[in-house]
Amino acid sequence: MQIMFTGDVHLGPAYHDPHVFHVDIQNAFRQHHFVLLNVEGPITSSPPQLPSRLTVYSAPGSHAVFKSFGNCVFDLANNHMFDHGAAGARDTINFARNHGWPCLGAGENIDEASRPCILKHDNISVGILAVCDHGVFARDSSPGIFGNVPESRIRTRILELKQRVLWVVVVYHGGEEFTHVPMPSRRRLLMRYLEYGADVIVAHHAHCVQRFEQFGDKLIFYGLGNFVFDLPIHQHIEGTDESVLLSLSFSDRSISFNPLFTWQNRNLCKVVPSDSNQHFSPISSISYAREWEIDAGRLLALLWDLRRIGLTGNGFKRKYCYILKCLRRFAGLLWRLKDWNNRPIIIYGFFHHLKSLLFFRSRNV
Repeated sequence: MQIMFTGDVHLGPAYHDPHVFHVDIQNAFRQHHFVLLNVEGPITSSPPQLPSRLTVYSAPGSHAVFKSFGNCVFDLANNHMFDHGAAGARDTINFARNHGWPCLGAGENIDEASRPCILKHDNISVGILAVCDHGVFARDSSPGIFGNVPESRIRTRILELKQRVLWVVVVYHGGEEFTHVPMPSRRRLLMRYLEYGADVIVAHHAHCVQRFEQFGDKLIFYGLGNFVFDLPIHQHIEGTDESVLLSLSFSDRSISFNPLFTWQNRNLCKVVPSDSNQHFSPISSISYAREWEIDAGRLLALLWDLRRIGLTGNGFKRKYCYILKCLRRFAGLLWRLKDWNNRPIIIYGFFHHLKSLLFFRSRNV
């Protein structure tokens, strides 16, 4: 059995053409028995739940594009699925069901949201469980997505699924946006899912391509990037136009994978194949800590974004503007510390830049 997994999918108004995907990508869809889409945000015309905040959704005009994926499976466990409330999520589920496509990761209650999807072909069975680390979590009697707490519930679901299928895949939505290396706590969490019985972990949410890792016959893919994502804020961030279409082949004895690298041409509003991606590479246990620290430093610089601190005027006025804007940036970083996903980036990134500064000074003494 062959299943293709995509990164983040958000079809804005510029991506409603059914021919948005290059012919080679369309052919790749057709060569797979199933295509599992990370549907970021609902497919709906319902109004947003909080109009003042950034919301992600795909309008009904994108229906023809979703049909071009082929035999879809909708993964709805992401932080934007309830941006347009329960009505938006229901619209998405109904759209998928009307086309005979299974959904997972969201529902009217926790039992429905945590329900796995079982795919079968030629006596090969693959169970898929979708989970997210933040958003509107489903409860016993309220709708939402399948959240990653308590962890014991995920362990139970994996163990139950392992009794019913040959292979178990956990699709995980979470992590640190715009990073290329997973942070240590996230890496340890996904390793525990393997210990519970999962065979493959496929993750996304970073909006950038991340590394992968193999433990014997088990695999973790930490981030597939943006397959197609139409948000203006991403256009200024390096790597958010890159993705990996991950092809997993399941036999009765083994799992193998093959990546298809893609690039989102935002000028032409097309998604085309790419030759390679330097960030899709195995994690080295020896160099991982250093690579994570460097990546945290890079992202801290992105959050600080010194390039946008405008310097106007002369003399005192110029210095005053610089100091004022630096203080505003610093206050912004302190505010980001409230988000536990940003905390490791800011802390590790700060020490990375501090070490680099001390090393630079020591060499010039």
